[in-house]
Amino acid sequence: MVAGWARGRLLLSMGFHDWENSRSALLLSVRSNPALGRLIADGWLIWTQELWGNAAGRSECLGCRFGARLCYPLKQNKFMNHGRFLLILLAVFFVGSLSANAAGVVDLKQQVIETERAFARTMADRDFAAFSSFISAEAVFFSSEKPLRGKEEVVGWWKRFFEKPEAPFSWEPESVEVLDSGTLALSTGPVHDAKGKFTGTFTSVWRLEAPGKWRIVFDKGNPVREKP
Repeated sequence: MVAGWARGRLLLSMGFHDWENSRSALLLSVRSNPALGRLIADGWLIWTQELWGNAAGRSECLGCRFGARLCYPLKQNKFMNHGRFLLILLAVFFVGSLSANAAGVVDLKQQVIETERAFARTMADRDFAAFSSFISAEAVFFSSEKPLRGKEEVVGWWKRFFEKPEAPFSWEPESVEVLDSGTLALSTGPVHDAKGKFTGTFTSVWRLEAPGKWRIVFDKGNPVREKP
């Protein structure tokens, strides 16, 4: 759906001034998403017939020419007007935007999950340099009695966990949510000690600081509390 939407918007943004390019773009849209392609083809035909008088210079079924299961002879579009054309364009953008947003959030969630796992691997691999690369310059970690503010303070305090050959603990993302804006994400999951015993959970906030590059801005551990 997203691929068809993107190609549809590309076709519309071209203004249909170039027949050959419009034909190629529409062909890609229809094949990737027939329903969306049908809407775009409908709008395209209205545009060419009513505004340009079939500027393409062809009277045969254009749907067939595009190799899709469409049949839009120009004579069938005589009852259509500019109002319907605008409604079709609105439908293309509205449906495409919703689908792109939903798919985008899913993709970003997967990015954060993979980032969190890579971050956890730095502890298992005893790679302090790699660990540091995931920390935002203005990160705040609730790791000690008072919050650690800034990357330098955070990595300075956490360096102690990389001094021994064996990792003192491990963690794994269990639940991740991303804002619709795609700029912030919340990651939570279990924490285990070196022997695999569950010792608590973590809560981390990740920020998208570059395309595909998430860095942690907030982190807090939640240890298991003994029942009184």
